[in-house]
Amino acid sequence: MKNNILVYFICMSIFFSCKSIEKEILYKEGDKEKAILNVINDFSKTENNSKGYTYHIIDIGDSEGFFHFLISEKHVITVDTTNIINLKSKYFPSKYRELNNRLYTWADSTVTINKDIIDVLNKYNGIDSTIYKIQKGILSGKEWPTYSINEKRKSFIYSICKKKISIYDKNKVNKLKPVNKWLIKKCEVQ
Repeated sequence: MKNNILVYFICMSIFFSCKSIEKEILYKEGDKEKAILNVINDFSKTENNSKGYTYHIIDIGDSEGFFHFLISEKHVITVDTTNIINLKSKYFPSKYRELNNRLYTWADSTVTINKDIIDVLNKYNGIDSTIYKIQKGILSGKEWPTYSINEKRKSFIYSICKKKISIYDKNKVNKLKPVNKWLIKKCEVQ
């Protein structure tokens, strides 16, 4: 009898833990933007990100049936004369999401850069206007910014099923591999 009760509680624990994981996914179906929001939601729960940091999500293209995104820590986004308010850009972030004292940004070439994105980048000390000031003649060319590369930064590639964006695979960039066969099969079934 005790064994049956123990087995019952173990099964129920597993069932509810799986259900709670499923509820954490923001969207089960949707477009590219909803897929990005799922990436943010998943990445925000890892130990790989630090509070107060800025993370940038890059759309690295689609393959048949999948969206692919790179997410990595980015301390500073550089502004030049092509990346200013009221213009559209393929590279400068035009959208953002704040979650748990972290900033996640991404570029959407269909959306105009606005003051809100500049203000939120400033809030996280995530914008460097040195190049802009040099191009406008405010600074001389001798004040070029210096950047250091932090090799310890964690970057991940997400491959997300287009048919059902709650189905995805995440890989560290330094361990990049093709889309898993199980993911392809699971995506095809949907």
